[in-house]
Amino acid sequence: DIEDISTQIYRQSVIHYKDYKHQEIFEPSEAKKEFFKRGEVWSKTLNKYTPIQKTYFYGSATINVSNKSLIALPLRTGSKEIVEQLFGVTEFTETYSLYKHDDAEILTEELKKYIDDFKPYVFCYRMDDAKTTEIEKFQQLAITLVNKAILKNEEGKEKLITQKYQLLTDDNNENHYLITINNDTKLDYENFVSNIEQILSVIINTQNKDQLFKYTQIFLASNENRKRILKNDFEDVDYTLERSKNILNGMLGDKKQLLKYLKSKKLLNSETE
Repeated sequence: DIEDISTQIYRQSVIHYKDYKHQEIFEPSEAKKEFFKRGEVWSKTLNKYTPIQKTYFYGSATINVSNKSLIALPLRTGSKEIVEQLFGVTEFTETYSLYKHDDAEILTEELKKYIDDFKPYVFCYRMDDAKTTEIEKFQQLAITLVNKAILKNEEGKEKLITQKYQLLTDDNNENHYLITINNDTKLDYENFVSNIEQILSVIINTQNKDQLFKYTQIFLASNENRKRILKNDFEDVDYTLERSKNILNGMLGDKKQLLKYLKSKKLLNSETE
């Protein structure tokens, strides 16, 4: 698949640039100048090669109202300076932001219960490596389903989002996402697989296809089948799952989190280290 191959090449280039940026391979050259002038890169928004001069980079989930060509780089891969030096593409600077939205409250609550059920299962695979920031992202993850979303730019121009299952971000809360469902009356969780994959790729900072595929399979499975998936990787599923739930509930984690929890329940003197 051209997109997968291109994405991996671009991602590895950024990683190697960070590690070996002073080496000659990344220095300016005539070939590099010619590539920046006439070359093309794969666009994840248009699904084809597009000229570098007309392609842009953005490192997080964003609202692309004008459907500009965005280079096929995973979210949170690198800074705009690194990407510009490597590929010659410039930063995406569209100024639209979320203005107002019509929430689908009943379906949002149904999805919330489903997500809350799902999180401990996928977090089983992360809890031994997750730092405090990642734990907090899992804990605070919130998704609102909206029937209608309107964006506004700095000049006051409004734009109605008509694309179904469009993932939007909340400028005021990085852990809050919105998904357009355009007046759906019931949930089909398969429709949200791409959204969940994108959200998880940001939370755990990965583009590992096998890893994300497993997580989306867990998302679609019943709790009984989720346990079956876990049995392939964990000896004691019940213990592992209980530990995962405890960490997400703030009951266990590093020493600082544990002390904070005990103090909040008045089980520990505030003077205790």
